[in-house]
Amino acid sequence: MISTEVMGYLPYVRRLQDEHRKISEVVEQIQAAHFPHGDPVSRRNAQISTDLLIEQLYSLRTMLRDHFEEETTGGCMEEAISRLPRLAADMGVLEADHCSLLEQLDGVIASVQHEVFTGRASETIERRFNDFAEMLYDHEADENRLLEQGFNVGSEDIY
Repeated sequence: MISTEVMGYLPYVRRLQDEHRKISEVVEQIQAAHFPHGDPVSRRNAQISTDLLIEQLYSLRTMLRDHFEEETTGGCMEEAISRLPRLAADMGVLEADHCSLLEQLDGVIASVQHEVFTGRASETIERRFNDFAEMLYDHEADENRLLEQGFNVGSEDIY
């Protein structure tokens, strides 16, 4: 049974995890629209608009910046750590990841803005974006685990 006190934090935990899902959906939409997997023909036929990609990447960056700010100032992570202090080191690593993730995304944006978006450049940008996405997915999964451990709840308790 979940305590009444923990129940008070569940809406916030849900909101953070919902934001993680929304961020993942945006990343997946960018990948599907601009970096199609498959044979070379589908890659050549992809409708790539550099301006649209840059707009979407900046929108993702704003979304991430706001999300990271909420995580560090919202109090939910701190409450999870106060309940299970051994999580403090993990939270320190996760907070440091915020800058790294934004810097990595800035690098992708800069690549799109400055490289010719065909052939090798496109593959390089795709690889950089996919590396960023993998790091982001791992980061968000680690944050979800921290929240679940800190509040001693599983995903089935949250939803």
